[in-house]
Amino acid sequence: MKFKNLIFISQLIVSGLALFYVLWILDIELIRNSFRSLEAHAILFSFFFSFLTLYLIAIRWTYIVEYRDKARYSLAKNAHLSSNLYNLITPANLGGDAYKFIYFKEEKPLKITLKIILERIYGVIVLLSLTTFCFLQVKENLNLELVGTFGLPLLPMFLFLIACIAILISIFKETVIDSLKEIKCFIDKGLGTQLFILFYSLMNLITWSLSIYVLNLSFGINASYMEILFVCMVVELIRYIPISFQGIGIRESSFVLFMVGFGYEPETSFSLALISYAILTMSTLLLGLLGSYNLK
Repeated sequence: MKFKNLIFISQLIVSGLALFYVLWILDIELIRNSFRSLEAHAILFSFFFSFLTLYLIAIRWTYIVEYRDKARYSLAKNAHLSSNLYNLITPANLGGDAYKFIYFKEEKPLKITLKIILERIYGVIVLLSLTTFCFLQVKENLNLELVGTFGLPLLPMFLFLIACIAILISIFKETVIDSLKEIKCFIDKGLGTQLFILFYSLMNLITWSLSIYVLNLSFGINASYMEILFVCMVVELIRYIPISFQGIGIRESSFVLFMVGFGYEPETSFSLALISYAILTMSTLLLGLLGSYNLK
């Protein structure tokens, strides 16, 4: 069996085990009943914010590759939207990165590789900053002991996540250093570009959390926006690690884990995660098809 096939099977197993665990401890009937309170206008607002999230990320890409003239701006934006189609079938959005590398490689393979890494670095910097800020705002409401009890069986998976991060950093140490040099070059070109990239990075996370927040209100969970924002950021950090298929199972389990930590019902929280990520998947598919069509 080829190594890549073994990795794919392993990711499917991890996703399956995570979903099995969370469904095993939850009441399926309560999950089904929770959907009865979901309102159509909340779903429409969630779609709107999901579309906006993906569009903002595409605009950020135009600044990173420095395609700001009218013709190349449209090309870069639509290519990024199109790359989302490949994110749907690969873990941690690696398929989209591969697509962008192939599409823009005429720019020089090393240069476009560094741009892709830069996109990740900018995203992680804002993600970590926002997660820290949110934690400081909601830490009084978060029952870490309850999170620990509920999530104890998931501990081996999270330890594996940390191990993966350490291994990736050690393997790609030189590439990361080159990327940091590329950031310095960006900074030397002017602060304006940096601020735009960071602004779009921040706004795409805010709009994504808003898409979940409106659904949270419709489900009657009524978590505060800051709580939803914190949960979204933590789940995104976990989803960055490619140990499951497109984060399926891990993201839902993690979402429930932290919502329970805030004292909310696990079944309704699972329903919220399920519909939120379903909407994001459909939005990704639709905008990906639109981007592909515009590239023709």
